[in-house]
Amino acid sequence: FGGSAIGNVIGGIVGGLFGKKSPPPPKAHAKYEFDEEDESYNLISSGSSDGGNKQAMIDIGKAFANHLENMFKLPGGQLVDASMLPDIQVNQRSKTVTINGKSGSFDEVNDILSHLLVDRIPFINVENGDEYILRALNRTNEKFQEEDIYARKGRGDLEELYENISLASDYSKYKNETVV
Repeated sequence: FGGSAIGNVIGGIVGGLFGKKSPPPPKAHAKYEFDEEDESYNLISSGSSDGGNKQAMIDIGKAFANHLENMFKLPGGQLVDASMLPDIQVNQRSKTVTINGKSGSFDEVNDILSHLLVDRIPFINVENGDEYILRALNRTNEKFQEEDIYARKGRGDLEELYENISLASDYSKYKNETVV
């Protein structure tokens, strides 16, 4: 009896040390910062381990950066306070993607980006931009902000936002041609 107890203990220790362990989850990250001089986001760092998808994190971060930049570039004019533009941090751990603190699956990335953009638009101040585009941007965003902040799908719809900006741009061109 004593021998089998000692054997079990030693076997458990040896098995624990040299037995199969589950592999660590895949991880990846990308970080972007806003450069006030050229008014664009730059990739600062990225990496991956254990099979993480570094390129996907870079691409997701760049997509969010492009959306943020579009909010002041599409109306034209001058960005007033670049300090209000956030750094962008994108992380992967296993099958979860986290963008600036908001998490979901890879399938939910567009919803996460929409939600984050809706939260940032009020802080992006543009002077002397196209009044129709700025109005469309702000009114569309106000509508999005009325949606449930805790909804799983998130707030906002990038397609609707860009469609309204495009319509406003067309209207602005029409008004400018008509006035001349």
